[in-house]
Amino acid sequence: MGVVLRTDRLTKRFDRLTAVEDLDLEVREGEVFGFIGPNGAGKTTTLRLLCALISPTSGRAEVAGFRLGSEDERIRASVGILTEQPGLYERQSAEENLLFFAALFGLAPAIARDQTERYLRLMSSSSTSPRPGSIPTRRGRFASSSRRSAARAAPSSSARTIWTRPTGSATASRSSAAR
Repeated sequence: MGVVLRTDRLTKRFDRLTAVEDLDLEVREGEVFGFIGPNGAGKTTTLRLLCALISPTSGRAEVAGFRLGSEDERIRASVGILTEQPGLYERQSAEENLLFFAALFGLAPAIARDQTERYLRLMSSSSTSPRPGSIPTRRGRFASSSRRSAARAAPSSSARTIWTRPTGSATASRSSAAR
């Protein structure tokens, strides 16, 4: 299996604070990798670096075969990130949220539409709740916060999703459905 994530002395400094220092790691396809540590240890900063949301101070990284710093748009289009606070827009429908974030990920409109349809079908087919309106619909809302959060990461066309709090309310069946 190939390498999907590699860093070489990856470092991020904010003025005098070094948040990440000389990080070397390699993650292969199919592996599950996680960071565990206290608040302020650099976990979130590392994830933001690897998703090309911020630039490193020094060092190198390759994510999904794309080089950090020169192929950042391609990294963002190939990796979904699920943060603790997903930043969804409550007034928008499920479909509108998915299309909005697909555009932010830089997906072409046709791909964005296909991915949106895919995730709307996926989330409705994995529903265990019989309540009307509890599944995402074209005009409806996501019923649970875990579905809203998962949908935020969904527009990426890849199977790679980075979770910042994977042990929250997402169930194993829904997590496997999202892969």
